[in-house]
Amino acid sequence: MDLLRRLAGGEHTLLPDRACAVLGRMGGVGFAPEYAALHREGFLLVRSLVPDWPPAEARLREAGAEVPHE
Repeated sequence: MDLLRRLAGGEHTLLPDRACAVLGRMGGVGFAPEYAALHREGFLLVRSLVPDWPPAEARLREAGAEVPHE
């Protein structure tokens, strides 16, 4: 059901909630819309290249990489 709402909602449909939250806050802290759009494109690129990000995140942590917490 959540996916249906997101599909109906617009442009952030392929992004996880965490990425959408970051993008939603960018304007409120002074970032230009163009800068936020650039990040959105980057998030979409990463999502398309690493579609299984949550498992990839766990593998990165297991390998000792620093992964930011929510």
